Amino acid sequence: MKLNFMCHYLSGNGGVETVLTDVLNYLSKDNDVTLTLTNEPENENWLRSLSNKIIVKKPIIENKVGKVAFFSREFISSSQDEIMIILGANLIKLGYKIRKIFNKKYKIVSWIHFSLNNQDMFDPNNIKYADRHWAISTAIKNELEDLGISSEKIDLIYNPVNHNTLITKNNSDTLKLAYIGRMQITGQKNLSDLLEGIRQYKGKIRVDFFGTGKDDLLIKKYIEKYNLEKKIIWHGWVKNPWDKLKELDATILTSNYEGLPMVFLESISRGIPVISSKFLGYTDVVKENINGYSYNVGNIQELLNCMVNIKNMDYNSSKIQESISQCYSENYLEKLELILKKI
Repeated sequence: MKLNFMCHYLSGNGGVETVLTDVLNYLSKDNDVTLTLTNEPENENWLRSLSNKIIVKKPIIENKVGKVAFFSREFISSSQDEIMIILGANLIKLGYKIRKIFNKKYKIVSWIHFSLNNQDMFDPNNIKYADRHWAISTAIKNELEDLGISSEKIDLIYNPVNHNTLITKNNSDTLKLAYIGRMQITGQKNLSDLLEGIRQYKGKIRVDFFGTGKDDLLIKKYIEKYNLEKKIIWHGWVKNPWDKLKELDATILTSNYEGLPMVFLESISRGIPVISSKFLGYTDVVKENINGYSYNVGNIQELLNCMVNIKNMDYNSSKIQESISQCYSENYLEKLELILKKI
């Protein structure tokens, strides 16, 4: 098969890049695989993890007109039996229009990695131009159906993760958490909840912050204002934060919305539970009192209760790992290949 994965903006540091690396490397063993990017990633290190069998293409001109011309050429020059797996809704509509104008026969598959409704980047209706849809969470599957897309055209595939070495449970009297992601006080990542939870937590607490973003300075000012320097360890962007986490109680996200957060899959695959806000689709990962706890966004008291529960949780690392069995690479990748063959 000839497969072309067309991506929206990628920084090179996120969970989507991790998923693409695993999926593309696996599929490139027996297929012709191309990765077509809309931009030059800020961090290109992740591209070096891709198999040398994979062709990587990027636009030379990165303004809107240049990108449209670049992708139009990609669609027009495609082979008749090619499958376009597209991660951005606007590209789906462009591919559909060009296919119609030039009487092409390629197939279009949508593969969206975040909520369709809680964003302002694209018109969700553009996704309807795809022939099939890969949903990474139950919430996204439901959103696709709400758009009028038949469930028969949707494959619920989740995201892949490898089995990883267990991280030791923290046995000290300090609650040790890790946040891994973009630094946003409001918006998707909603770190205002986490910062307030840290400030109000009555016991000893230490939270490792891994990542960077537009609110780095604001968050550092908050830390300074409330004298949280001894409670928050600021790492910035780190290639593999898990190497720095020797003992841990839980990984935490206080997001307003997510697709299927890779950081949770990575944590659970290491036998570490999670604390999660109740964003749409969180139940695909979070199993209460088995691999973590959840709270309603903005309810700091509920968040504090989750922190206390995690500290007191007598969990079984193996059961935590088993709670995401559908996502482990050996199961996921074989299923994905079967889905592609049906297309």
